[in-house]
Amino acid sequence: MSFRSRHPVNLNFLAVTGSRKKAVVVPDLKQAPPRMDSWLQKLRYWMRIKSPREMYFYSVLVGIASGLCAVLFSYGLAIAESFLMGDLAGLQFTHPPGEISLHHGGEDVVYRPWLLFFLPIMGGLAVGVIKHFFFFEVSGAGTDDMVRAFHQREGRIRGRSPLFKALGTIFTLSTGGSGGREGPTAFIGAGIGTWLARMVEAGPRARRTLLLAGTAAGLGAIFRAPLGGAIVAMEILYLEDIESDSLVPCIISSVTGYLTFQWVAGPGYLFEVPPLAFGNFKEI
Repeated sequence: MSFRSRHPVNLNFLAVTGSRKKAVVVPDLKQAPPRMDSWLQKLRYWMRIKSPREMYFYSVLVGIASGLCAVLFSYGLAIAESFLMGDLAGLQFTHPPGEISLHHGGEDVVYRPWLLFFLPIMGGLAVGVIKHFFFFEVSGAGTDDMVRAFHQREGRIRGRSPLFKALGTIFTLSTGGSGGREGPTAFIGAGIGTWLARMVEAGPRARRTLLLAGTAAGLGAIFRAPLGGAIVAMEILYLEDIESDSLVPCIISSVTGYLTFQWVAGPGYLFEVPPLAFGNFKEI
């Protein structure tokens, strides 16, 4: 007796009904190829993370995207700060040599000290509107949200979170508020890593690794310190330990983000240290 079928026959599901000439053949679903109805499903199937090779490749992509987003964020903050604090308020301020800045002052700039009282209020109102109507977690440092997503949400970050976090930071810093740019940049990179993990349908472990890779890329780009960005991204999660399993992806992504930032914004270091020489034992 022979049975013809497009699928391999599983003898455990062979049921004979009535006479022995009739048989019901049930395909073995374990051996059947996965059904993919759209080209997007096929693309996601072939882009799955199956070995460290794919993880390293995605770390490069996360580094490039995070470096470009760090450049956009830095230029957006520089434009807003130059217009509000420089052109409107007439405040003369300085930046580290490695930071992107556009305001250089001039004789035609009028100093308006009374605006320095109202600008932080305007920035706080703008952040309050974003928090109330769009994104509740816009306040706070981005690194805290990244750590919370790593430990409590299996590395998941909502897609709109990095955008509103960047807008809130721009409104805060450009109006004289207190804060830094490294936390939001790290959170933007983490969001990019989480988004890519969602696109390739990665598991919790790979999703957490890509989140850390994006964090390292953002820190390495904004600080212009690739090795430091990778180390900080791994050790910021714990008090007395590091996420050593993500060492290689974090280094790859951080170096890639740093090179991307340098390529677009120009070479340089965040701080310039004058040459030092040891001349006397008393200097120790």
